Amino acid sequence: MTSLAHYIDAIHQRSAVIVGQQQRDLSYQDDGVTVTAIDTRYHFADGVVVQHQYEKDDVEDEQLCAECWSTYTVVSAPADIRITPQRKAFTNHCQELFWLKTLRMQQRD
Repeated sequence: MTSLAHYIDAIHQRSAVIVGQQQRDLSYQDDGVTVTAIDTRYHFADGVVVQHQYEKDDVEDEQLCAECWSTYTVVSAPADIRITPQRKAFTNHCQELFWLKTLRMQQRD
């Protein structure tokens, strides 16, 4: 079994195991607020395809870690590769980085 974190980490590291990607800009305006929306599909050397959907508005936010929406979904995988979880969502970038860091530390133990 392989953790989805393995693929998310590879995306963050811009790893060579990513053999292709397709990106669409789906940004839009909502009541005068620009919402950046990016949908990217990553194709990995082992045949796995992961979709990353990212959305953030341009409203000024004084929080240390501003709100955004980031979701990773396993779109397809070869029959012999089982990935868990199949989907992971985050509400800010700090949450995403903390999750990855925690899993990396667990893997070292």
